[in-house]
Amino acid sequence: MMAGDKIKVKVSLTNDIGQLLSCIHDIKLDGTCDIIRSLLIAQLALKHRVDKNLDQKIILFIGSPFHVNEKQLINTGKQLKKNNISVDIISFGNIDKNRDKLMMLFESVNNNDNCRFIECPEYENNLSKFVLNSFLNNNDFNIGNIQDDDQLLNAMQLSLEESQHMDKNLNTTNNINTGSNHHTNNITTNNNDLPTIEEIENMKDIDNELKEALILSLREYTEKNKLENKDTTSNNNNNNNESNNNNNESNNNNNESNNNNNDIQAEKYQDE
Repeated sequence: MMAGDKIKVKVSLTNDIGQLLSCIHDIKLDGTCDIIRSLLIAQLALKHRVDKNLDQKIILFIGSPFHVNEKQLINTGKQLKKNNISVDIISFGNIDKNRDKLMMLFESVNNNDNCRFIECPEYENNLSKFVLNSFLNNNDFNIGNIQDDDQLLNAMQLSLEESQHMDKNLNTTNNINTGSNHHTNNITTNNNDLPTIEEIENMKDIDNELKEALILSLREYTEKNKLENKDTTSNNNNNNNESNNNNNESNNNNNESNNNNNDIQAEKYQDE
């Protein structure tokens, strides 16, 4: 999240679309955009990705006017380019006010056309469709205008629906099979992917103020995960205690049943 009182990583790198959408819905309109720090923090997240063979890409959504030091913005773009990180810039709403600054970033980070710069005008009421069409109409695909190909549109729609259906079934199955341990394992993995405070302090090409912001964000993220782990452990202990209580109650019932049987046999023996 690039605005608000500070830059925040809402969720670490994940394949869980549901978790990603949930975090997006929690984002609130607040504060002003800090594009440079946002890009550098995103760069850190990509640097510590699990699969190092994957290409690194940042998708930057800009929907409001922002102020930035142009020299620092250009240097940030060059740094991303040096680290083989591409950036897709999607500007919407205030495209005229942001165009010059975003073009500076685009030109400094673009390397052999591995980046895209898309402007969605205010009158467009479907941002996702506009962006999808812009990507598919790129010359690299060589498929012409998607709007003129009904078969392609239908095929894409069916493919999207099938993919969403498969993801939904897969997520449901994974949730049933893994239970609460899945959440704990994810937290552990995400913690291992984050940089250490020492690594942040040794970083070059970033100022001390940004280093302090990164360290603060890392500490807050770590404390949050500690609390979540504590809550998960507490819930597991409560469940275990409840299970033990049920077992004890069952044993008491069995003992009571055995005592009743012994009393019956004793009465029968006395009658004889």
